[in-house]
Amino acid sequence: MKASLRATAAWLILGVLGLATVGGCPGWPFFQPASPSTTGDAGLQRFTSGDELLNYFKQQATASISRGISGPGGFLDLLAPAAAGADAGIETSNSGASGDQTTAFSTTNLQETGVDESDVFKSDGTNFYIAQGDTLRIVRATPTSEMRELGQLKFGDRIDSLYLFGGKVIVLLEKNNFVLMAGVTPTTAGAEATADIASPMMWPPYDVRATVSVAAVDVSDPANPAVAARNDLDGVLVSSRLTNGHLVLVLTYEPSLPTVVAPLSIATMSLTDVLPKMDVGQGPAVLVPPEDWYHPLSPDGYFATMVVTLDAADVTTVVGSTAVMAGAGTIYSSTEALYLTDTTYDENNSFRETTAIHKLAYNEQGVAEYVASGSVPGRLLNQFSLSEFGGNLRVATQVDDVRFFGGPILFGEGAVGIAVAEASMSSSDAVTTQTAQTAADVPTGPYNAVYVVAPNADKLDVVGRLENIAPGEQLYAARFLDKHAFLVTFRQIDPLFVLDLTDPNSPKSVGELTIPGYSDYLHPYGDNLLIGVGRSTETSPWGGVVRNGLQLSLFDVSDWTNPTLVQQLDLGGYGSESDVSVTHKAFTFLPDQGLLAIPAVLYPTGYDPYIDSVYVGPSFDGALVYQVSPTGFAAKGRVSSVVYTDAYGMTYVQWRRAAFIGQTAYAVTSDGVRAAPLADMDTPTTVTLASDTP
Repeated sequence: MKASLRATAAWLILGVLGLATVGGCPGWPFFQPASPSTTGDAGLQRFTSGDELLNYFKQQATASISRGISGPGGFLDLLAPAAAGADAGIETSNSGASGDQTTAFSTTNLQETGVDESDVFKSDGTNFYIAQGDTLRIVRATPTSEMRELGQLKFGDRIDSLYLFGGKVIVLLEKNNFVLMAGVTPTTAGAEATADIASPMMWPPYDVRATVSVAAVDVSDPANPAVAARNDLDGVLVSSRLTNGHLVLVLTYEPSLPTVVAPLSIATMSLTDVLPKMDVGQGPAVLVPPEDWYHPLSPDGYFATMVVTLDAADVTTVVGSTAVMAGAGTIYSSTEALYLTDTTYDENNSFRETTAIHKLAYNEQGVAEYVASGSVPGRLLNQFSLSEFGGNLRVATQVDDVRFFGGPILFGEGAVGIAVAEASMSSSDAVTTQTAQTAADVPTGPYNAVYVVAPNADKLDVVGRLENIAPGEQLYAARFLDKHAFLVTFRQIDPLFVLDLTDPNSPKSVGELTIPGYSDYLHPYGDNLLIGVGRSTETSPWGGVVRNGLQLSLFDVSDWTNPTLVQQLDLGGYGSESDVSVTHKAFTFLPDQGLLAIPAVLYPTGYDPYIDSVYVGPSFDGALVYQVSPTGFAAKGRVSSVVYTDAYGMTYVQWRRAAFIGQTAYAVTSDGVRAAPLADMDTPTTVTLASDTP
C-alpha cells in the first residue's frame, strides 16, 4: 500500500509538472529558490482575552478561504512533504518492571531515558499488549509453553498506540473522517459527524476533523479487560509522551467552520465555536481556555497546535494545556521540556526555509508552559534532529537551495525533510562559532548543518553553528549523544560524520568515515560503538546508485577523529527492508546481553527488478537475531512473522516488532506472535490472532 501511495503521488506530481510545461510556464510556480534568511519572527504572544482570540481566528480563517486551493488544506498543501517518521532511541531493556518479574525483557525503544513513547506493541515482561485495528489483544508471552491469547477489547475506533502505566494500558484512539472532496463537519468530542462541504486536510496526513480518545484499560484480569476511564478530545494526534506521571498529548486542531464557508458566516462565529472541547462522559467542556492560547508574531493561519497534559493515573484530569495558532511539525521532548517546531506555509502560502522552534518547559505540576522561541535555517529530518543537553538544544538540519512543492527535488522512497516555518534569526546568528562568516561565505547549495540554541529570556538564540556539512548530500540520520553528534548523509556513498560539541559555542567536525550504502538509524552500544541500520546500494544498469538490500553496520567511535567500520552485513536482495527505517520503536536491543533483534523483510539476493519480468516475493519475513560484541555481529537465528494471507496468496502486515524475554526471542505483528528459544530457534511456538479485516 505504501508503494502504491508513493507511485500515485509521483505520477500526480509529474502530471502537474507536465501541465505547467505544456501551458508555457515551465518551472512556475513549483520551483522556488530557498531563502534561509527570510524575515519573520519566531516568537509567540499570549492572547489577552477571548475576544482577541476570536478576532484573530476570524481574520486568519477569512484570509485562508480567500486563498482557495492554494491555502492551508488546499491542493498544494496536500502535496507538502510529511515529517519523516523514522526515529531512534536508547532505552530498551527492563528488569523487574512488572510485579516480581526479574527476567530481563525488552521494552519500547526510547530517545530519552525517562520519557516514554507510545507504540502499537507493549510488553510488561509477562504479557504482550498488541494494537490490531480497533482491538486491543492481550497475549500471554512467557513461559512459551503457556503462550496464548488471554483476552481482547474492541473499541470501534482505530487504535493509534499504547502506553503501560500503573497497571493499566493507556490506549490512544483516533476517529478519522478522511474525505477530500466531500467532507464532514468538525466533530466536537462525543458528537456525530454530518455530511458537509469539502473538508480540508493538513499534512502529514492529519484529518483536521478527527477526534482523539484516551482510554485507560484495567488489565488486572487479562481475560476481561475493561475501560476504567475515557477522555474524548477534539483534535488530531500528532505525538505524545509520558513523563513524570503525566501523559502529554500534542494535537492539531481546526476550529469548526460554518457549513457555508464565507466571510459573512465566519464573522458570526462565537468564541464557543472556536474553542476545542473534551468529554469525559459528562458532556462537552472547554479543553484549552482562552488564557492559554498563543499566536505567532508572524501570522500562521487559523489551525492550532495544542499541548494537553493529562494525569496518567487519571486520564480524565487535565493538569494543564497550551494552544498555539500555528501548524505542528516534529516534536521532541526531554524530561525538562517539550519542543514544538512549525512546519506549515506562511500566511501568504510561501514555502518556508527555516525551522521555528518553540520551547515549552515542564513546570512543577508537569504542565508544558511556553517559555521561548527561536529559529534555525533548514528542515528537520525527525525527532532525532533535536537534542537537549546542558540546558541547550542541539539541532541538525538540511538546507536546500531549490524547492519542489515545499520539499527537496527527490522522488520515491528515502526523500526526507519537511516544510518548515519562516522565522527570523537572533542577532547572535551573525557570527559562526568557528570563523566569522560574510555573506559570500554562506553556502548557496544544499548542505547540512548543526546549530546549538540557548535560551535567552523569551528567545532561543543560536550560540553555535557548524554549516556546509556534506554539501549536495541528503541527511539520512542524526544522533546526539552527550557531547557528540553523529550524522549520516548520502548521495552515492555513506559518509558518517563525528561532531565534537564539547564547546557548545564552537561545534567542530572531527571525524569522517565513508563506506558504501547508508544508515538511516544509529543506535549507541556502550561508549564506543554505534549500530547502524539502513540500506545497501548498487550501481543501476543505466548508471547511478540505487538502494538494494538491508544493511547492518557496527562502527567503532572510540577515536572521534578516526571512526572505523567493525563489520557490515548486507542482508537480502533488492527491496529488502526493516521497519526500523520507519520508526525507532522497531529496534530491539538488550545492551547488557548484547542481544539485537531487527524485524525485516528479505528478498532473494538473485532477484533483479531491472531484468526479471516476474515478481518475486520475499524469502523471509520476521525477526533477525544477533549477538553483538565489539568484534561484530554473530547470527543467533531467525523468527518468522505471523502474517495475514488472503485467498490469492498475498500477504499483508500492518507493522512488525521484535522482543526479548529472558532467553526467548519473539517476532510480533498485529496478526500474531511467534517465539523461539535462543538455544534452539528452529522450534518456535505460535499464537495467531484472527481478525475480521486484513
